[in-house]
Amino acid sequence: SESHSRPGSERTTMSNATDVALTLAAETQYGTPVTVTKSFEADELSIGIAIDGRRNTRNECTSSYNALLGQIRAAFISAGVSPELVRNSNFSVHPHFESLYEKDEDGTYYKASQRLEGYDFNADIDAKIEVASQLASPIWVALSSCGKEVSFCFTYGLANPDKAKRQLLVEAIELSREEASILAKASGATLG
Repeated sequence: SESHSRPGSERTTMSNATDVALTLAAETQYGTPVTVTKSFEADELSIGIAIDGRRNTRNECTSSYNALLGQIRAAFISAGVSPELVRNSNFSVHPHFESLYEKDEDGTYYKASQRLEGYDFNADIDAKIEVASQLASPIWVALSSCGKEVSFCFTYGLANPDKAKRQLLVEAIELSREEASILAKASGATLG
C-alpha cells in the first residue's frame, strides 16, 4: 500500500506555549484515509510588533516612528538579543480627517465638511529567535516598557516545518502499511 499526500491537507495548531501539533491527512492508493497527528517542540519564537500613533505633522510621525523603533531595538539589546533581528516590513503615514456633520431643515444629517486632524503612522516589525535561547520573558518585559503605541504578539512555531511534515508522511505511510496488512490478513489476501 502506498500513501499519497493531498496538497493543503496538513494543519498546524498550538497545543501549549512551546508545542506545535501538526496533522497530516493522506490517503492510500485505494482511497483509504489516513490521519497522523504529532506534537513537536517549538524551536522558533516569532515576535510580531506593531507601532501605531498620531501626530500633528508628517515629520513628527517620522521622528516618533524612529524614536519608537530605537526603543524597540534598545529593548532587544537589554534582553540580550541582537537588534539586527528586528526587521521592519512596513511603515506608512497618512492623513487623519474628521468629518463634521450638520442637520438640514428636515432634520437629516449631512456631511458639511472635513478637516485634517493630524497624521496617523503605523509600522509592522518582526523578529525571530530560537526558543532554546530562553529570551522570551526578557524580551516581553523589555517590549512592555516601550509605551502604548507599541503592541506585540509572540507565536511559537517550527523553524523547519517541512522536516516535521516529512516525519508525519513517513508515519502515515507506516500506518497505511499496517492497516493494509490487517485488511489483507482478514480477507485472506497477501500484499504484493
